[in-house]
Parts: sequence; structure tokens; C-alpha cells
Amino acid sequence: MTRMISALLLASIATIPGLVFFVALFWLGVLGNTIPVLMYRGIILACIACLAHSTFLWWLLRRHHSREYVILSALSLAFATNVIFLVVVPVTIDRSVSVYLLGQLRDHPAGMTEAELTDQLVHQYVKEYRGVSRRMKEQILSGNVSVSGDRYLLTPQGQTFVSFSDSVTDTFGVDPRYIRSPNAHTQPHP
Repeated sequence: MTRMISALLLASIATIPGLVFFVALFWLGVLGNTIPVLMYRGIILACIACLAHSTFLWWLLRRHHSREYVILSALSLAFATNVIFLVVVPVTIDRSVSVYLLGQLRDHPAGMTEAELTDQLVHQYVKEYRGVSRRMKEQILSGNVSVSGDRYLLTPQGQTFVSFSDSVTDTFGVDPRYIRSPNAHTQPHP
């Protein structure tokens, strides 16, 4: 039992360099101009960080008697930690209307009314910053949406993703208004 606890502790501590490598790759701007979708860039950077991390751990633990176990455990934990960090922190900030509104309140110390916040969201975030256009470009790159003339269309891959999202919405009690149009011409998800 003591050996197992010490191995778990060692593997947990050994994950720290993986997160440091991951954050450093973002900070250095690696792939920033090549892969515009933050989530995809983050997953690729998480893989690159794991390669750098494994090299570092192999060198660091070269005399450790069970280094393969420690390295495999640490890399698994580090990759999971990096992806969780990616989704919870930068991707949430990038996509969150809530974070945008909090930033507006920070920039207006006297406060803002709900009407002022709504106006700011619609005029700046949606119109000036072209929020819909930006998201549609990401979805085209992802393969979930195609363009026909001036219309966006859901691809079969996009339909599969939306069906999956419907299931997640139902399973976790997410407000369905954020995925289902009240005037939809399709059958509601069972």
C-alpha cells in the first residue's frame, strides 16, 4: 500500500512539468497563426507538451527502477490535466458570454443596467466583433457546417454533433433553449 501511495504521489508530482510545457507553448504562440480554432490548437499543443514531457521525465527518471510506470502514469495524468485546463479556462473564456459581460462590468466601475449590458452584447460582441461570423467560420473548419450561397447548412457530421448535444442536454438537465429553437421544424429529441 505504501509503495502504491508513493507511486501515485510521484506520478502526480511528475504531471506538473506537463502543465508548465502546455502553458508555455500557448504563451510562446506556437501554432497561433496556423490553427485558428482554440480548442483544436489546444489539443495539438497538449500532444506536443506530452512529447516534451515524456522526454524530460525519461531523462529525469533514467535511474528510477519503475520509470516506465511512472512516466506512463504521469503522461496520462498530464494529458488529462492539460485538456481539462484547456476546456475549463481558455476555451470557456473564449466562448463565454458571461465572461464577456463580467469584463464589461470591470470596465464600467459605476455599473451597468441590464439594458446597457444587452446593448453592449448585441452591438459590440455580436455586430462589431462579428461573433456569429467567427463561430460559423470555426464550425466550417470543424466540418459541422457548410455554406451554400449566403446560407449556412448543417452537415451530417454537424447533425450527429447536435444529436449528441441533445442527449447531453437531456442527461445533465442543461437548459434546452440553448440548443433547440422554439420554432424548429424538426421533431423534438425524444
